[in-house]
Amino acid sequence: ANFYRVGQGFLMVDYGHNPEAMRAVAAMTARWAQLRVTGVIAVPGDRSDELVRECARAAAEGFDRLIVREDIDLRGRRAGEVAALICEEIKSGYAGPAVACEITLDPKLALEKALDEMEPGEIVVYFYEDLETVEAVMAARGGVPLDDPAEIGFPEKPKSLLGVG
Repeated sequence: ANFYRVGQGFLMVDYGHNPEAMRAVAAMTARWAQLRVTGVIAVPGDRSDELVRECARAAAEGFDRLIVREDIDLRGRRAGEVAALICEEIKSGYAGPAVACEITLDPKLALEKALDEMEPGEIVVYFYEDLETVEAVMAARGGVPLDDPAEIGFPEKPKSLLGVG
C-alpha cells in the first residue's frame, strides 16, 4: 500500500481486488481512531457475480462510505454492470450497518470525488487498476507521499473497541 497526505486527510492506495484484500486493508484502517474511512472500490468484470457480491459485503463491513468505480478494461461486462451489482448487494443483500454506496464509474473522477468530499482527518482508500491515475491526481492536488503509515499520526483505538483484551 502507498500513503499520501492530501487536502484535509490521507489517501491510501492498494491494488487489492478481492474480498480478502479489502478485509485486510479495512482491518488496518480500523486500528486508527480517525473520523471516517471511504473506500473507492472496483471488482474486475471477469469475476463471478457471487465473488462480486462477496467483495461488496467485505467493503461494506470495512468502510464507512463507498464510491464504486470500474476498471477501464471491463473484461466482458457492460459498462456499469459490476458497479450496479456491488451497490445492489450493499443496499439489499447485506445485513450489516447501513453504508452509503455511490457509483462514479470513471476511475479518476471517483478518486477526485472522494478527495473533494473528504472530511478533516479522513482516510480515503483507493483500490487502483492504474497507478498513473493516482500519481496524476496526487501531483495536481499536492499530495505528499508518506514512507511510513505511522506518519499519519492517528492514535490507535483502545484494544477494548477492537475486541482485543
